[in-house]
Amino acid sequence: TGDAILYAIGEENVEAVEIIIEHLEKIDKFNPETQGVENTQHSAFPPDITPIILAAHKDNYECIKLFLDKKGAVPHPHDVHCSCQECETIREEDSLRLSRSRINAYRALASPSLICLSAKDPILYAFELSWELRRLSYIENEFRSEYQVTTRGTPTTEQLARLKLAIKLRQKRFVAHPNCQQLLSGIWYEGLPGFRNRNIVYKCLLIAAVGLSFPILSISYLIAPKSAIAQFTRKPFVKFLSHSASYIVFLALLIMASQRIDRVDNMFREENAPARKEGRGPAPTP
Repeated sequence: TGDAILYAIGEENVEAVEIIIEHLEKIDKFNPETQGVENTQHSAFPPDITPIILAAHKDNYECIKLFLDKKGAVPHPHDVHCSCQECETIREEDSLRLSRSRINAYRALASPSLICLSAKDPILYAFELSWELRRLSYIENEFRSEYQVTTRGTPTTEQLARLKLAIKLRQKRFVAHPNCQQLLSGIWYEGLPGFRNRNIVYKCLLIAAVGLSFPILSISYLIAPKSAIAQFTRKPFVKFLSHSASYIVFLALLIMASQRIDRVDNMFREENAPARKEGRGPAPTP
């Protein structure tokens, strides 16, 4: 039958798929568009399902690569608001068919194997596709659950270079992935090897030492920005401790100034000098 290759892909029988493709090429019935499929009224597959789309639904790496080598491709669906003649014709005939065709295409495009084999930048493509599917889930409310399932199927490869883009596009799974978190932790504690595995006493002493020495670290950084001490000050965790210590000192000075602590003020005054309250001048006249 005309859809024998689809049945072979459905069973994920790669050898059978290769044999059918060879036979179709011999009889000159294989082309990149239809890929040897002849849909009829009695076909078990909808007319928009091509072999590469079905292989992508199955996420079968071997079959997808086989059809890509034969110049097969999954066409990107038209925009949901597209008003071209083709979309208008299908929408008038059967709007449900148009929506189902769009969902089938996006399910194929979201295949991790297809993205890895066809996309120049798999991570960027996966993020953009996920964002587009999320947008479509709000436009076509009737198929929101299917779009959300398709969104969860998009791959999330771990690369720090895409972290900002992942945050911008709300890729929570990517940011929260253990590999990504481990890489971020390594960068955060750079310059302090084994800090997380140390005991609590060592951590407290190191934090206190860095916090108390932040004036020296800051001055060294200003005087010799390329020195070893300056490079140590550049480390994210050391910089965080220095900023925290300086902010704590600032708050302490601010509290002391606002409360006007007389004890601290009198420590720097002479013994016979009048207190701050006594030196404020005469009382106001009635």
